[in-house]
Amino acid sequence: MGLLDKLQNYFLIELPNSINEFFVLMGDLIGGFAWIIFLIVLVLLLFVISRITKDKLRYRNYKDKENEFLKDLSALTTPADVEKRIFQFSKIFMFRHAALYELRGETYIAIGSNTPISAEKQRVAISMRLAKNELKNLKKSGNFKIHKVFSSDKQYLLVLYSLNSVNMKDHEGLFQLSLGYYQTLDNGLKTTSDKKLAKISEETMQAIVKAQFGKSGYLKFLISIILKIFDAKGGEIVSHDNKESYVVGDINQELQKEFYIRNSPYKFRYYNNNKISFEDIKEIGAFLDLSGSFLVSLDHQSSIVQNYISFLKSANRIMETSTPFYKNHSEQVKIVALEVAKNLFVDQETLDGIELAAELHDIGMVGNMEVIMNNDDKLNKNDMDLMHYHPVIGSILLEPIAHLYPITNIVKQHHERYDGRGYPNGLKESEISLDAQSLSLAEHFVGLISDRSYKKGMEFEEAVSEIEKVSGKMFDPVVVNSFTESKLTIHKKFDKLDFD
Repeated sequence: MGLLDKLQNYFLIELPNSINEFFVLMGDLIGGFAWIIFLIVLVLLLFVISRITKDKLRYRNYKDKENEFLKDLSALTTPADVEKRIFQFSKIFMFRHAALYELRGETYIAIGSNTPISAEKQRVAISMRLAKNELKNLKKSGNFKIHKVFSSDKQYLLVLYSLNSVNMKDHEGLFQLSLGYYQTLDNGLKTTSDKKLAKISEETMQAIVKAQFGKSGYLKFLISIILKIFDAKGGEIVSHDNKESYVVGDINQELQKEFYIRNSPYKFRYYNNNKISFEDIKEIGAFLDLSGSFLVSLDHQSSIVQNYISFLKSANRIMETSTPFYKNHSEQVKIVALEVAKNLFVDQETLDGIELAAELHDIGMVGNMEVIMNNDDKLNKNDMDLMHYHPVIGSILLEPIAHLYPITNIVKQHHERYDGRGYPNGLKESEISLDAQSLSLAEHFVGLISDRSYKKGMEFEEAVSEIEKVSGKMFDPVVVNSFTESKLTIHKKFDKLDFD
């Protein structure tokens, strides 16, 4: 038999017989257990099919939910509704908790959450504020893993909390899209609010100029400041044609000096029995130069700016020392406001602005306002209206230096309330800057611990409790939280002040 015949015989007869014998042998060995193996294989097969089917159904369910989410977003018209829908949607991906933050300066401030902030009964603590430079290390909170999603410009941050790891690559784009839509609506709302605020501010200013302060009131205010600082007897501002005259004090004293007010049609006459010094002439002249025009262009090195600030500080200091119960008022307010702001992680430039604003926050009360403050009689409606305008009057006086020290809004807003019941413009929540809220809380706290003619000041801790009670009403909870964390430092600094 040839080689070819042998190969043909092997593949056609011997190999099939060997395979058949093998299966016969295996069948004899397995015997009655064959049905058990069959069932095991069948169960395994069904399990694999079930897992594949379940994954496909879950994927389809996710896609359906995503489509539903996008459809819902397109129909929403307010940031608050979008925020609520984002929190609902996050639950689908096993995120137990979620919080939305907005970047303000160098700090992300919590503006919404589906869990009470720092809830004691939860196994997670959601911070009211997050420092921008500390986010990299923010990975866990209690038993929860933290996932962070930023809007495209980093203005908003969504923090998601889950007990298990979640592959954010599959979902991050959708959350970023929703944050972008939230931002679009929020910016639109802020633009509308800014326009309304601008109109309100303009109307308020017109009311002050026409009915409350006026040109006459402002010019007399300037005279009043100069007389107080230099202890003079009388002052007069007259127009160059002598058709207008504004007098404060006794002008029957000796005329010491006549100043021409630059950029204005007026001149100032200074009356006193004591001779005026060369230094006083220089300082008064610098003050009048700046006061003559709010729009005067000055550089950062200008001594006129510093003279103007010095004048305002002196006027405010004299008002405090001459008004009962107000000694160290601005100094205490400054301490509290700065410590609160530091705990909000603001930069040094912002701290410098808050410091100056705290020193001058009541500058709008100098002059006629001081008379009202010391009046023992019941204030009439005009007096109350003027009191409510003092933040705006203060901001007007700070306007000449606004391009160098942007603190006019801090002073203007320092009597606004978080719930919208403050004055002069009834702003609420995020419409009020954190800088202004820090100053507002500081002044309210100092008022609580200070003696007044009608009440005894509270103890320090009692006043802290009162501040905590009005969290979310008078003040942003974020600012109150920052204050309570700073109270020990504030207390120590107060102890070092001289109250004698």
